[in-house]
Amino acid sequence: PANTTIYGTAAVLASGGYTNSGYLQLTTPSPGGQSAGFIINDLDAGTPVASFTASYKVLIGSFGSGADGMSFNFAPDLPAGTITEEGAGTGYTVEFDTFPNGPPDIAPAIDVKVGGALGDHSGYTGGELASAIVANLRPDVFADAVIQLNPNNTLTVIYDGIYVISNLDLSTTGYLPVGGSLFGIGARTGSTTDNHWLDNLSIVTRTNPAPFVTSFADR
Repeated sequence: PANTTIYGTAAVLASGGYTNSGYLQLTTPSPGGQSAGFIINDLDAGTPVASFTASYKVLIGSFGSGADGMSFNFAPDLPAGTITEEGAGTGYTVEFDTFPNGPPDIAPAIDVKVGGALGDHSGYTGGELASAIVANLRPDVFADAVIQLNPNNTLTVIYDGIYVISNLDLSTTGYLPVGGSLFGIGARTGSTTDNHWLDNLSIVTRTNPAPFVTSFADR
């Protein structure tokens, strides 16, 4: 798509995605040792983003052996290159970690990191603000993922219809989004592998920190 760039093993294919549409293929089960990146340029012409909602279909697994995962990133300094499951940049990272690299790393899990305090594939997790085990992280079919940054600097992550992270307070890190931030998605495999595919990606950004609904319920 316009204003996007792919790196490493990433490719945009014309068919084979959700409902056989075109899709973003980051990695495949063979060969091992793949790494990919997908960068979306600044969507708001340098204006800081107050909140965003990113939703997409994601397939993790399907003929792979379970590694290593993928990441969703929002930061002003994402690399012009590949991004691992541990993330990149000094902004926000949501990690979909499918392989346990040893204590204190846990998997399968969804982790949130902020401000560049990122781990690496050696298993360092000191930068994680939240980590939640997700048993069905590799469903082998396309699942729905939603990542929502709220105007009050809280983060919600929904995966396959489950609120995995709900209104996580990010203000304790002291980090706020800055102008010129990019969205980036990356994935990596090693000696163990997986498909990491994306389809139907939608990102809605808001530059005005207006009031918003945090929850509602029928009576």
